[in-house]
Amino acid sequence: MTAYVNDELAATDDARLDEPRSAVLWHEWGEESRTVGQSLRTILHEHLEHHRYAERDLALLGHPMA
Repeated sequence: MTAYVNDELAATDDARLDEPRSAVLWHEWGEESRTVGQSLRTILHEHLEHHRYAERDLALLGHPMA
């Protein structure tokens, strides 16, 4: 993770994790709301899944970084 993400996670407390955030990603869907904690869990889950698949694919290709 980047230093920015590490700094943000270190500064985050339970109260901040419960704060709601809203955005309109697609006008057809309207406004969506999630807490900071829900958003962080989604981001971290996606990061871990992408990393897992990258390692798997590199191993299948015989890449030395796997």
